[in-house]
Amino acid sequence: MKLKWVITLAVCMLAFPAWADTVIVPIISQGIIADVNETNTVAIGTVSGWTVPTTPATWVTDPTTAGGTEKPNNTTSTFTQKFFLPYATNTGSVTVWADDTADVLLDGNMIWAANNGVPNGPCQLGIVGCIPQYGGAVSLNGLGAGPHILTVTAYQVAGDGFGALWQGNVSSTVPDGGVTLMLLGGALVGLETLRRKFRV
Repeated sequence: MKLKWVITLAVCMLAFPAWADTVIVPIISQGIIADVNETNTVAIGTVSGWTVPTTPATWVTDPTTAGGTEKPNNTTSTFTQKFFLPYATNTGSVTVWADDTADVLLDGNMIWAANNGVPNGPCQLGIVGCIPQYGGAVSLNGLGAGPHILTVTAYQVAGDGFGALWQGNVSSTVPDGGVTLMLLGGALVGLETLRRKFRV
């Protein structure tokens, strides 16, 4: 292949970069998405002092504490959300809050351990707690394609309101190399036709 055709091929590769398909997967607490002990959770209003969620996420609790009413100290509820990532390149995060505190696991791996020390506020003052600065951020960068599960085990430490909130998203992307190859193939066929016609 002559040098001019190598240069032409390089120009075509720059002119037709790989297209990509991206799917945004929401990871948000809602009564209809999360599970607690294999039953639906209950969406509840935001108690005074709690982080205000971004719609459509809501604080959730289990059916025995609907409305955020008091749950006995030293008891727990486990909330889970399953989600599926269609592609291999994934970036994003989700942040979790709880009253009073919570263990947070991703695919069975502990990301945040509950702050089960001496009660020190309306919820535990430290990650994971219920006020904005005490949300536990969970990176979703680098997750593989397929099913995943976020697990939030909430603990009641100091009585009063009880619930959990999580919100975030992940971008799942795949480069569409097939489109690029098709475009390059078409360009090269066209160039070869011109070369033969004009004897370049």
